[in-house]
Amino acid sequence: MTQPARDERPGTALPPEFFGVPVQVGGPYAQPAAFPGVPAPLGDRFLARLIDGGVLIGWLLVIRVFTLGVSLDRGGARAALVSLLFLVPYFGYEFSCTGRWGQTLGKRVMRLRVLRETGAPAGWGAAALRVYVPMLAGFLTCGFGSLLCYLSPLFDQAAWQRGWYDRVAKTVVVKQ
Repeated sequence: MTQPARDERPGTALPPEFFGVPVQVGGPYAQPAAFPGVPAPLGDRFLARLIDGGVLIGWLLVIRVFTLGVSLDRGGARAALVSLLFLVPYFGYEFSCTGRWGQTLGKRVMRLRVLRETGAPAGWGAAALRVYVPMLAGFLTCGFGSLLCYLSPLFDQAAWQRGWYDRVAKTVVVKQ
């Protein structure tokens, strides 16, 4: 039986098992990989949240300027479109930025990044959980649940000071 030819070109992204070479990952004596960053201080996380709030307010003001002449009283497609334009920033900004880059603009300014517990990028699923768990908690409790979710890192005695949404999403916020 012949093994497939091994691609020796630099930069090949194909894993060794693709070439028929048995690979053992980890093992009982493997050294853990260094985690990319240290726990983000709560003050930096708060400042990042303030910056993100400013981004959202700016987006909403721009939308408001462009929709000044639109009457929402009569309903219809125009009213639905304007309402949607106001909802997109709330539901999409943090989710899309965290899912794509692992950080919002505020986190980028503060040099913070959201990672999985394993050190891998957060990804879309974890981003959705981080954003929508507090929203759902707030929806079910008239806003009180969202407040508790966002304050929950203050209650965590561990070094990572993870919020409940971080625990659900299995993520951490690191300072780079």
